[in-house]
Amino acid sequence: MVPSTMTSRQILSQRFLLSNAILKREISGNIVGKSLNFIYAGKLQTTKGGLKAGSSSTLHLRSGAHLNSLSQWTSPLGVVLGPNVQQSMYCHLLCGLLQTMDVTVVTSFLAYALTEAFRFLEEVWEELCNDIATGTLSDRVTDVSVRSAVLELLRCDDELAKKIRSECLKGWSSIIKRLWPNVVYIHTIVTGAMEPYVPYLKDYAGNVPIVCGDYGSSECTVGINLNPRAPPDEVIFTLVPYAAYFEFLELDWQEGEKLVDLTNLEIGKEYEIIVTTITGLYRYRLGDVIRITGYYFRLPQFAFARRKNVMLSINTDKTDEKELCEVVKQASARLEAGKMDLLEFTSYADHSSRPGHYTIFWELKGTVFIEDSILQFCCEDLDSSFNDPYQRGRAAGTIGPLELCIVKEGTFYNVMKFVLQSGLSPTQYKTPRCIKCTNQLNILRSSVMKIYTPSH
Repeated sequence: MVPSTMTSRQILSQRFLLSNAILKREISGNIVGKSLNFIYAGKLQTTKGGLKAGSSSTLHLRSGAHLNSLSQWTSPLGVVLGPNVQQSMYCHLLCGLLQTMDVTVVTSFLAYALTEAFRFLEEVWEELCNDIATGTLSDRVTDVSVRSAVLELLRCDDELAKKIRSECLKGWSSIIKRLWPNVVYIHTIVTGAMEPYVPYLKDYAGNVPIVCGDYGSSECTVGINLNPRAPPDEVIFTLVPYAAYFEFLELDWQEGEKLVDLTNLEIGKEYEIIVTTITGLYRYRLGDVIRITGYYFRLPQFAFARRKNVMLSINTDKTDEKELCEVVKQASARLEAGKMDLLEFTSYADHSSRPGHYTIFWELKGTVFIEDSILQFCCEDLDSSFNDPYQRGRAAGTIGPLELCIVKEGTFYNVMKFVLQSGLSPTQYKTPRCIKCTNQLNILRSSVMKIYTPSH
């Protein structure tokens, strides 16, 4: 548990101000309008000592620090503070559609939340149109405070409902620009664990630029994006030196060697970030690996490389998050031929069998018609694409055949619901790419529809 102090909140506010100034300078177009912000406050807990505890985004949203921004959001505060994610998501969409000509920015902290919102739109658009046409609010929104906040905005507008219905019937490619024609850019985190969502977000966005947000963690701000026009796969961050005292650990570090400070970093090398913060953390390992790409004056610039400890391993093999995402990306390319889409995925190193094996869980869109032959090819591709130590283990019989498990639609939503019960803010949730929790694994296993294994 990390304390939140007035100084740490001031540093966060300074970062937001700097980021907004850079966006206004670098992004062309009229951004004086409203923001369709898919943001969820999450719940605060009370410690035995009477202190309020929660994720950093929850504390920020419930502290009142953002109240000056409320007039720039399409959704009222009651929706942001709502206790149920799906109800708030529905109301974010509804409020955004009611102000369709006013929206100039579509945003969320993480690309996952944005992708989920537009997948949800595909399911509930007719219901939303009905609400707008009749001036009534769907019964799916049961929370009293959320209903009250939305009903103050809701009005009957049959013409608007017809326009929205017409655009939704055309399909979902470029839907953001078609529903909100004055949108200038989309703002969200697209690096690291968020990379797999970028292709889906690009499809929804069409020609609307996707701007990567800054690099921060619950512990402190780390870097800022000085070039918001950079495409998602070329994003570089510049270190924010006043956010913490930063040190860096080389990946080939040996016991007894010194940490490297920010003045002695070497371009091209990868380092793990170590922070000492004003809130009490001393030489805390964030677990993020970065690659130094250059300098902005004397400040190091870097690309996010991967999470250090997300790893599959059965024997001598070691598969990190970056490799897993790349292997899944390549294998899932076959799905297009069967008109299937990969919605979510995760993995598990199963040591219960002899020998142990990798298990990959996929949730597909449209699981009614599953092309077995295509998924069998996907399974073969997965098994043959991991690193050399994995392939040697497979050949020697020390690693068992990979399992590709197809789960029911909605399974990963159930995993998210379970995780959020621990108090994590929905805004900060990321699908775990390697499952460690037994309860999460049980949710996945209980939802398996089909299992594929390599033929060799």
